[in-house]
Amino acid sequence: MGFRKGRFSIYIRPSIYIIDLCIILFFAKWNLTIEGYFLQFFLLITIAWIVTTIKSKFYEVYRFTPLISIFSLLLIQSVLFSLSMFAFFGFFELVQSEPSQIFRYILY
Repeated sequence: MGFRKGRFSIYIRPSIYIIDLCIILFFAKWNLTIEGYFLQFFLLITIAWIVTTIKSKFYEVYRFTPLISIFSLLLIQSVLFSLSMFAFFGFFELVQSEPSQIFRYILY
């Protein structure tokens, strides 16, 4: 195996995934009441976030990407994330979380 000089840019995208997921889960722990279902929430939201970002090419933003394209990606990702949130709370009906908490979490 040869020595590679520089080229640490391959670590940027995975680190952004991890940072974004940490932020999402921090706000979930802070805003939502999902006491007994945090592991299920963690798994569903992590999988949903990764799949939706890959399918919508959310992280495919470069310095020459037009601003309207970036806003379009943000809108698509927020809609897909909102749908996955409501899917979780629809599937696990025993989770006692208020709709206002869910909307506040999605806005954050």
